[in-house]
Amino acid sequence: MVRFCILTIASGDTINFNVSTTGQFLGVKSGAGTKDTDLDALERITTVANPSIATKGNALYPVFGFGALLKSEKFYLSASIPNVLNPEKFVDQDTFIGSEKPVTYLLAGTSINTGVFGSKMKPFISTKLIPDGENQTHMGGTFDFKDTIEIGGGYKSTGYANVLLIVKTKFGLTAAYAYDFGTPSGSAAITTSGTEIFLKFKF
Repeated sequence: MVRFCILTIASGDTINFNVSTTGQFLGVKSGAGTKDTDLDALERITTVANPSIATKGNALYPVFGFGALLKSEKFYLSASIPNVLNPEKFVDQDTFIGSEKPVTYLLAGTSINTGVFGSKMKPFISTKLIPDGENQTHMGGTFDFKDTIEIGGGYKSTGYANVLLIVKTKFGLTAAYAYDFGTPSGSAAITTSGTEIFLKFKF
């Protein structure tokens, strides 16, 4: 069994252009990630013990990333690198964390007023650029009801589909739930599927 947990603190700044409805947001984040590997809980091909492999591997490693967002009332473009630090350089060998080169995320989307009950359609496309690996593309969209509830989904080039729900409150808290499902394909077929929960508070 492998468990990952990443806790980060993010901060940013805003640069306004001459166009009043367009702004550029620059931000950085820092924090720490943890990994707990229990090989005894995994289904192994053989029961023969490997003396060079520890039964458990725990790790604590730093996380540092940055990103930029160009946003207006009708569209947005963003680019980010969530972690520029390679975890392998900060942990012991028995934790079994592989070498991870910085991954780049590109995202673009738009907002279309439907004229019905203050709702909007928000299609998007994103790309995950993986060094020495297969790049991934995600296309989808959400239906936004009065900037309070968003329901949507999408499809990934790895063969997964996903559904998501976003709830926004008036006091700055945003909560989201997403679930991936499907049959993976390509060289990224080992990509894991499952549940993701997201919480954000805007001060």
